[in-house]
Amino acid sequence: MKDWKAALARAEEFEKRFEQKMPKTDDLTLLVLKGHLLIEEVINSTIDALLPTPEALRPAQLDCYQRIRLLMAMVPDIGFHDTLEAFERLNTLRNKFGHMLEPPQVEDRIKTFIDTVEARMRRREKATATLPQRLEKAISFLCGELQAMGLFCIGLSKFTFLNVDHQEVPSAIAEAAK
Repeated sequence: MKDWKAALARAEEFEKRFEQKMPKTDDLTLLVLKGHLLIEEVINSTIDALLPTPEALRPAQLDCYQRIRLLMAMVPDIGFHDTLEAFERLNTLRNKFGHMLEPPQVEDRIKTFIDTVEARMRRREKATATLPQRLEKAISFLCGELQAMGLFCIGLSKFTFLNVDHQEVPSAIAEAAK
């Protein structure tokens, strides 16, 4: 997957998969669970693409939180860590549903997650959007951000592997972003 074209094709395939697998429903639990699984696929494929031998990590059976933190350790903190932390909030929500039939304050927790993601969006949902619509949009946006982050980091890893001192990369990127 180190090949840029292969990573781009995988991202395009994922968009189709998201459309097929993300349910059109008002069921918040189902949206959280399905959205989480779809985003987790992006996290896993990004880690696999960035590691030279990802199969060596599989016996460790890292949980989702550990994989999020592993990816944070692998990518520069130029806004990507905020995106991964937003996914951590969704992961926490998913865990609540995994351990309780009716988690307390679940709607408040979902609203907090949505507000966090919407703060990153240029165009926020209108006040008339329902909570499930806002949740689906937030998950979709987060997927897009994580896909873009993955593609950027895969390209960056090829560049840094070939040309740059790894310690210099975050500051070089920050300078280029100005």
